[in-house]
Amino acid sequence: MLVLVDDLSINAKIWPNPTTESVTFESDQAIGRIDLYRLDGRVVGSYTPNQNRATLDVSGWSSGVYVARITTSTGVKSVRIIRAAN
Repeated sequence: MLVLVDDLSINAKIWPNPTTESVTFESDQAIGRIDLYRLDGRVVGSYTPNQNRATLDVSGWSSGVYVARITTSTGVKSVRIIRAAN
């Protein structure tokens, strides 16, 4: 089971959501790490963009719901990403 705990002080945007090709993350602070999980808790990938905006290719993912855990210097925010069928 995956438990989500958010730091409400992080202002992060994610688009497009749902998506089929790519997803973009943007924050006021530099994004130090993005961890991606399936809903069953399995890790899909981890990325260290170290910038305010990052775009990830999700075209190879199976359709379904995923969780992105975004870490900045001020906290952590978790968001759901829907990978739609083509």
